[in-house]
Amino acid sequence: MLSERDRRVLARMEEDLARSDPQLVQMFHEGPPRTPGRGLPSTLIVLGVVLAVAGSVIAVVPLALLGIGLIATALCVAMVRAQAGRPRLA
Repeated sequence: MLSERDRRVLARMEEDLARSDPQLVQMFHEGPPRTPGRGLPSTLIVLGVVLAVAGSVIAVVPLALLGIGLIATALCVAMVRAQAGRPRLA
Protein backbone atom coordinates (compact mmCIF):
# COMPACT_ATOMS: atom_id res chain seq x y z
CA MET A 1 0.00 0.00 0.00
CA LEU A 2 1.44 3.34 -1.02
CA SER A 3 1.22 6.40 1.12
CA GLU A 4 -0.34 9.60 -0.25
CA ARG A 5 3.11 11.13 -0.69
CA ASP A 6 4.33 8.07 -2.61
CA ARG A 7 1.28 8.19 -4.88
CA ARG A 8 1.97 11.83 -5.70
CA VAL A 9 5.63 11.09 -6.43
CA LEU A 10 4.65 8.16 -8.65
CA ALA A 11 2.06 10.26 -10.50
CA ARG A 12 4.68 12.97 -11.07
CA MET A 13 7.13 10.38 -12.41
CA GLU A 14 4.48 9.02 -14.79
CA GLU A 15 3.70 12.52 -16.05
CA ASP A 16 7.41 13.23 -16.60
CA LEU A 17 7.78 9.97 -18.51
CA ALA A 18 4.75 10.77 -20.66
CA ARG A 19 6.26 14.16 -21.54
CA SER A 20 9.79 12.89 -22.18
CA ASP A 21 8.95 9.69 -24.14
CA PRO A 22 5.37 9.57 -25.42
CA GLN A 23 6.15 6.69 -27.80
CA LEU A 24 7.20 4.46 -24.88
CA VAL A 25 4.02 5.30 -23.01
CA GLN A 26 1.95 4.55 -26.11
CA MET A 27 3.73 1.22 -26.54
CA PHE A 28 2.86 0.21 -22.97
CA HIS A 29 -0.78 1.15 -23.50
CA GLU A 30 -1.03 -0.85 -26.75
CA GLY A 31 0.85 -3.94 -25.54
CA PRO A 32 3.22 -6.07 -27.61
CA PRO A 33 2.78 -6.17 -31.38
CA ARG A 34 0.63 -9.08 -32.54
CA THR A 35 1.78 -11.35 -35.32
CA PRO A 36 -1.06 -13.01 -37.23
CA GLY A 37 -0.96 -16.75 -37.82
CA ARG A 38 1.44 -17.49 -35.02
CA GLY A 39 -0.60 -20.38 -33.65
CA LEU A 40 -0.96 -22.12 -37.01
CA PRO A 41 1.69 -24.84 -36.42
CA SER A 42 0.25 -25.66 -33.00
CA THR A 43 -3.26 -25.93 -34.42
CA LEU A 44 -2.07 -28.16 -37.25
CA ILE A 45 -0.21 -30.44 -34.84
CA VAL A 46 -3.24 -30.84 -32.60
CA LEU A 47 -5.51 -31.51 -35.57
CA GLY A 48 -2.98 -33.95 -37.03
CA VAL A 49 -2.69 -35.90 -33.78
CA VAL A 50 -6.49 -36.09 -33.47
CA LEU A 51 -6.81 -37.36 -37.04
CA ALA A 52 -3.94 -39.83 -36.67
CA VAL A 53 -5.36 -41.27 -33.45
CA ALA A 54 -8.91 -41.38 -34.83
CA GLY A 55 -7.71 -43.06 -38.01
CA SER A 56 -5.78 -45.63 -35.99
CA VAL A 57 -8.66 -46.36 -33.63
CA ILE A 58 -11.27 -46.86 -36.34
CA ALA A 59 -8.74 -48.52 -38.67
CA VAL A 60 -9.03 -46.03 -41.53
CA VAL A 61 -5.54 -45.81 -42.96
CA PRO A 62 -6.08 -42.71 -45.17
CA LEU A 63 -7.34 -40.75 -42.16
CA ALA A 64 -4.30 -41.76 -40.08
CA LEU A 65 -1.99 -40.83 -42.96
CA LEU A 66 -3.72 -37.47 -43.33
CA GLY A 67 -3.06 -36.82 -39.63
CA ILE A 68 0.60 -37.75 -40.00
CA GLY A 69 0.84 -35.48 -43.06
CA LEU A 70 -0.63 -32.56 -41.11
CA ILE A 71 1.86 -33.10 -38.31
CA ALA A 72 4.75 -33.11 -40.80
CA THR A 73 3.40 -29.97 -42.48
CA ALA A 74 3.09 -28.20 -39.14
CA LEU A 75 6.67 -29.05 -38.22
CA CYS A 76 7.91 -27.76 -41.60
CA VAL A 77 5.95 -24.51 -41.20
CA ALA A 78 7.35 -24.03 -37.70
CA MET A 79 10.90 -24.71 -38.91
CA VAL A 80 10.62 -22.26 -41.84
CA ARG A 81 9.20 -19.54 -39.58
CA ALA A 82 11.95 -20.09 -37.01
CA GLN A 83 14.66 -19.83 -39.68
CA ALA A 84 13.07 -16.73 -41.19
CA GLY A 85 13.31 -14.96 -37.83
CA ARG A 86 17.04 -15.61 -37.43
CA PRO A 87 19.66 -13.25 -38.83
CA ARG A 88 21.61 -14.70 -41.73
CA LEU A 89 25.32 -15.33 -41.41
CA ALA A 90 27.53 -13.63 -43.97
